[in-house]
Amino acid sequence: MWFANHFLVEQARAERMAEVKRANANLARTFEEHAVSTFDYIEDTLLQMKRLYEAQGTSLDLPRAFRDMNINPAIIVNAVITDAAGMVVLGSHGAPRISLADREHVQVHFKQNTAHIFIGKPVRGRVNKQWSIVMSLRANRPDGTLAGVIAIAVDPFYFSNFFKELDLGVQGTVAFVGLDGIVRARMGGNFIGTDLSMSELLRQARLAPNGTFVAVSQSDKVRRIYAYRLIRDTLLVVSVGTSVDEALADTEKMVHAYGVAAWLFTALIALFSVALIAFGRRHQRDAVIARSEFMLTGINRQLRRKAAELAEANRELEAFSYSVSHDLRAPLRHIMGYGGLLVEENLAQLAPEGRAHLVRIMAAGERMNNIIEDLLKLARLSRQPLATTRVDLSAFAMEIRDTLVHSDPARVALFDIEPGLIVDADPGLMRTVMENLLENAWKYSARVSPSLISVAGGGAAGETTFRVRDNGVGFDMAHGAKLFTPFQRMHAASDFPGTGIGLATVRRIITRHSGRVWVESAPGLGTTVYFTIGDTPRGGADGATTPLTRPSRSPA
Repeated sequence: MWFANHFLVEQARAERMAEVKRANANLARTFEEHAVSTFDYIEDTLLQMKRLYEAQGTSLDLPRAFRDMNINPAIIVNAVITDAAGMVVLGSHGAPRISLADREHVQVHFKQNTAHIFIGKPVRGRVNKQWSIVMSLRANRPDGTLAGVIAIAVDPFYFSNFFKELDLGVQGTVAFVGLDGIVRARMGGNFIGTDLSMSELLRQARLAPNGTFVAVSQSDKVRRIYAYRLIRDTLLVVSVGTSVDEALADTEKMVHAYGVAAWLFTALIALFSVALIAFGRRHQRDAVIARSEFMLTGINRQLRRKAAELAEANRELEAFSYSVSHDLRAPLRHIMGYGGLLVEENLAQLAPEGRAHLVRIMAAGERMNNIIEDLLKLARLSRQPLATTRVDLSAFAMEIRDTLVHSDPARVALFDIEPGLIVDADPGLMRTVMENLLENAWKYSARVSPSLISVAGGGAAGETTFRVRDNGVGFDMAHGAKLFTPFQRMHAASDFPGTGIGLATVRRIITRHSGRVWVESAPGLGTTVYFTIGDTPRGGADGATTPLTRPSRSPA
């Protein structure tokens, strides 16, 4: 028994350590994507300043250009431009006549004629005495010789403040460290500029681009569980650390409980043995029952733990998906922004074929933006708490009907909306359900005149079934299995526009309300979507239900 207790204790500790490693690895991946997005933004800013300086020289109005570029002050503190000797000639917030020729981020461009952006070590400003991470880029004259250096000061506390949104425990850390060992930013103590070149983190990073390990911190001597990743296209490492003591705190409580249980069980065995000798074989049946109950309790405890682990994994995956989707917007903004500049400034200079290509690029960018927005909405559905109240689906349907008819007044469409369709549900989410279903019915019945769209409800045995029906194009039910899968469509986008996320959103909301949703359709015969909402009262105060009936037709 004591061997089993020791085995369970070690297994619990190992499982908890593995769980923290997975969670930290996911966070490190998220921070890497955030850092890449931030560095891309800074790189774009440096390139714009380089082009302006190479074209205008010292006549460039850098403060005005800084304002025109809508610089994010939370990321970029200021910018300066030096001449070929390293003297500051232009500044976004004034140009003090000082030499930066001895600074690493300037010297590197004296030695090499390269188009690469240099990310320097943290330095203190000679004027404002504040820490900053300097990123610099060489500017050349037309003959290729050095014209100067463009340098941007990045606030390292921008990254630290981003990290503070996480709860990694009192002794948790997140850090950006260069492969030179110098700390660029860190949550948990003021260690900017600290040299960690002899740390276990740097040793691991030189062996593999990402991984996990357990080590004592060189900075504060705390033993932590670390996960790290090399940030692509840079010489920086992002690491996430959780204190071993804090990570195992709950597990150690469980270990103590195991010990108490083992002692109690030992005492129970002793008492049981005495009782067995005293009362004889007729009590063996009670012992078997007791052992079975004990085993059943252990099995139930393991099932609960596995269920909790699965729920946590789903939450981590959902948060990661949301973060990735959110960061996709940064490169898309660049594509749409530069495409817009081409349309505004260079469209007349393009050949007809080039104009057609540009139109397709902008249309594809807009579609990508819509897909990202729909993905973010779908991710938010699982985190939004339910605020259940009495909801009138009929009123929602009539409001949505009025909006659709107003969007195309010339279209002939008839709506049948049964009054008094009442549910107990979240009003915001149920409006989203009705909008998706009615907009689909409106879209897919557009080629039929008149379009017939009905909303009704009814049922028996304590369950109300609602339906939205149209007489549109319909689809083959042989392909119905993929209908509620995100981005899966029954028709080509050229025939009916959309991203394919609407019915996936409907199913997510209905499932959260403990309901069901299904579809009946046939090509050319329209589509009917059915759904239920748990125990949904309907009708008068007695909550009685009625069979599905065809209400009177009201023209739109």
